[in-house]
Amino acid sequence: MREMYRPLNRKSRSAPKANAASTSQTFESSLGNKGSHRLPMENMSQPANWQPSWIWKGRIPCLDGLRAVAIAIVLFEHVHNTRGFDYPILRHIADRIAGLGPDIFFVISGFLITLLLIREQKRTDSVSLPSFFVRRGLRLAPAFVTFLLIVYLLNYFKFAHISSSDWTHALTYTVNFELRPSWEIGHLWSFSIEEQFYLLWPLTFLFLGVRRARIGVALWLVFAPLIRLAVYSTHPQTMGQFDTWTPFRVDPIAIGSLLALCSVSPKFCNAIRVQRSTAFALIAACTLIIVLSLWARPIVSIYDVSISLTVESLCIAAIVWLAANHSDGLLGRTLTSRSMVGLGTLAYSLFLWQQLFLNPRHHESIYSWPLNILAAIACAIVSYVVIERPFLQLKEGLKKNQSAPPAMSGVG
Repeated sequence: MREMYRPLNRKSRSAPKANAASTSQTFESSLGNKGSHRLPMENMSQPANWQPSWIWKGRIPCLDGLRAVAIAIVLFEHVHNTRGFDYPILRHIADRIAGLGPDIFFVISGFLITLLLIREQKRTDSVSLPSFFVRRGLRLAPAFVTFLLIVYLLNYFKFAHISSSDWTHALTYTVNFELRPSWEIGHLWSFSIEEQFYLLWPLTFLFLGVRRARIGVALWLVFAPLIRLAVYSTHPQTMGQFDTWTPFRVDPIAIGSLLALCSVSPKFCNAIRVQRSTAFALIAACTLIIVLSLWARPIVSIYDVSISLTVESLCIAAIVWLAANHSDGLLGRTLTSRSMVGLGTLAYSLFLWQQLFLNPRHHESIYSWPLNILAAIACAIVSYVVIERPFLQLKEGLKKNQSAPPAMSGVG
């Protein structure tokens, strides 16, 4: 069904330093006033429990490498229908893994953004919504606006056909609600879901607090499959048109967010702590479950519609957690290698620009395998160096001017 475009209180300054677990008095609190941006912290007495050091500061290990995996899957999903890609078995595999790449991005986004919100709340006793939106804008808007300008020029010179409906949905981050968008902007369905998450989740987080947010997300994950089943029972022939609607597609982001909300509890971290060998076996098992789930989708419709997305997202979240906590292992070293980090750094640029080169409706050389992939990578590099990096440097400068410690630099 999912085949669209294969697409605390503050520490006293005089207090001695402590490890991550002893400083993590968790936040299980709620807002007393709807208009307040301050959340009282939960008093937690589990100082001896283990907790990863990166929970409260620094980069999350392996995240760039996992982004690299996600964008590689997206590229594979899109290139398999282009001219020159004459590998029937690979085409069959690409058909089966439709939507997996965006789901990995969704889990990572939910986890990272929620953890950053929790870090800021712990550090400052509040979350600045204006600063959050400015940071997100500096990270995403420059390349996105440039992309839309190029699409406008392609449309102007008749190299693409973008309808007024396409423009409306693209400019309002609602492409995921458009039934048949043009190819050039079709991939923005997943970008639209992420933007909606960036807009709504910080407000929800501030209103609920960690404890109630955790309960709310968990309840959503229970009811979401039932909602999909209810829609399927009334629209069995047209369920596909709802595949990218946010309520039906938000499970991966919700699970990533729930993982972050739980990870601030040392008790949770200690309960799921495993040795490296066990972690590797669990990652292999999660990968196998994802593969089996992908293969079961077209065979068992009820499973596909109801819990396949939830099952796969839970496995992705488990892999994210295990990889981040065992980055010194073979898998961790692979995900943190220079090539994987480089590809992960380019993931956003590649996601935007690949759509223009992996168009199956064009047969010119630049749209043919493997030149189309090379052109997409070259364009993404130029976009990152010329457009994104200057604004990323500005974003980091704004962070340093705020109360964030240097260790937070470069996380978001």
